[in-house]
Amino acid sequence: MTSPCFFVSDLHGRIERYEKLFRAARAERPMALFLGGDLLPSRLPVASSLAEPDFVRGVLGPALAELRNADPARLVRVFVIFGNDDPRAEEAAVLDLAAQGLLEYGHGRRLNFGAFAVYGYACV
Repeated sequence: MTSPCFFVSDLHGRIERYEKLFRAARAERPMALFLGGDLLPSRLPVASSLAEPDFVRGVLGPALAELRNADPARLVRVFVIFGNDDPRAEEAAVLDLAAQGLLEYGHGRRLNFGAFAVYGYACV
């Protein structure tokens, strides 16, 4: 039996949404986790958003590392693309996480996923 894949979008930096997602991913160990955009906190204050100056490196990175380290024998592939609310200025931080092997950034690329090709086009 193959494991499911998870797809989420519009988390908008809300920590409770990320906690729920990563809790489910650690429990179910999907083959892949697709983060489909609008991932980062809004520049405007939102009551339930985390006021983290470096959300990608300070919040998302550690959560992805914890997911990877939870079961190194069954790695969850994490595919990421930015949405229209995600500032392009944060792309360098996402590329840093990709360089650490924590995620695969899909913008302008074809990524292989088994028999499937995953294409990315960000900020639409």
